[in-house]
Amino acid sequence: MNIVECRDVTKIYDQGRVKVTALNGVSLKIEKGAFLAIAGPSGSGKTTLLNIFGGLDVPDQGTVSVDGRLLNQMSQSALAELRLHRVGFVFQSYNLIPVLSAMENVEFGMLLQGVSAAERRKRARSMLDDVGLDICFSKGRYWVLEANMKFGREGFRRAGIDYYELMDEMIENGEI
Repeated sequence: MNIVECRDVTKIYDQGRVKVTALNGVSLKIEKGAFLAIAGPSGSGKTTLLNIFGGLDVPDQGTVSVDGRLLNQMSQSALAELRLHRVGFVFQSYNLIPVLSAMENVEFGMLLQGVSAAERRKRARSMLDDVGLDICFSKGRYWVLEANMKFGREGFRRAGIDYYELMDEMIENGEI
């Protein structure tokens, strides 16, 4: 089964006098369990394609399905549910919540999913331990968030990728 399938996807941004073609007739299938790296120079459409996969943007032409569901036929609330349960985002800026500890940042997505407090804590502790951030259990909030070297791993865990099938937005600093 294909987890993502897009056919003839085109996206053009209107920048006033200039039209920028970010995607031009892109077709691809990503099978469940596959690992795919989308690489290219800045401005080549990587983020646009990933945003379309996640239902954050819509193509001007073509179709995209995730988990067998056509995105253009889904409501905004159905797309939000898809992102909550099936698509994990790790943004280049990590988008951590600075007033939360590393543990709380990792737990946040699970909180939105309705996972019990005990299960969230168990999973978050395991995730942080898996990536060498177990020291965060005993440190204060700001100390954790100032540890720039750790941001990529914490952001990666914040997306909860152990429980998602599709992840968006690769980290540009190569830490993953």
